[in-house]
Amino acid sequence: MRKAFICQSNYIPWKGYFEAIAQADVFVLYDCVQYTKNDWRNRNRIKTAQGLQWLSIPVRQKQLKQRIADTQVAQANWAKKHWNSWQTHYAKAPFFKQYAPKIKALYLEEDSPFLSQINKRFILWALNELQIQTEVLESVHFDLQEQDPSLRLIELLQQIEAQHYLSGPAAKAYLNEAAFEAAHIKLEYLNYGPYPTYEQLYPPFSDAVSILDLFFHLGPAAKQFFRSI
Repeated sequence: MRKAFICQSNYIPWKGYFEAIAQADVFVLYDCVQYTKNDWRNRNRIKTAQGLQWLSIPVRQKQLKQRIADTQVAQANWAKKHWNSWQTHYAKAPFFKQYAPKIKALYLEEDSPFLSQINKRFILWALNELQIQTEVLESVHFDLQEQDPSLRLIELLQQIEAQHYLSGPAAKAYLNEAAFEAAHIKLEYLNYGPYPTYEQLYPPFSDAVSILDLFFHLGPAAKQFFRSI
């Protein structure tokens, strides 16, 4: 059975996002759906001496039902500011110097004005570093007609020929499980963690941070903190 994980693109996501991708045969960036404010689409958290801090990409939301794929960056200098934040708070991390040139390039060589493409750039880099071989597709390249959330996912799963759907646990509140059963698609809810802790620069430990925190602290050993890689 071809197993799929379908999820909106997130900005340098936490390790659970990549754990889910690693469990699937195909991952679809679900950016044909509505952009939501104050969500993980354009922001994530880092550790600082003052506690957890948000890094948020400023974006333009011209209309309520604007798609993630159509959402554009609002300020040209956001990337430099974010890179400076990583330097300020992670320069003393054990593997910062090893990864700094790569991460700096991801930020400062980015020329797309679209949030979705920026997110994809970071996600693909992390997948490569973790040696996750899952196929990556984008929902915007498929012709989806269904408006009901569950039926739309089923339509996409059928088009990518997947018979097994991995879903985040929060979706249990709204997915139509009977519709998946009728379409002969196995529905499985992910169980994130618990993950082992590791030594961070600024205790106490927190899992709710960007995957870059893991890379900067553990380097190549980051793979050992996943169950599915």
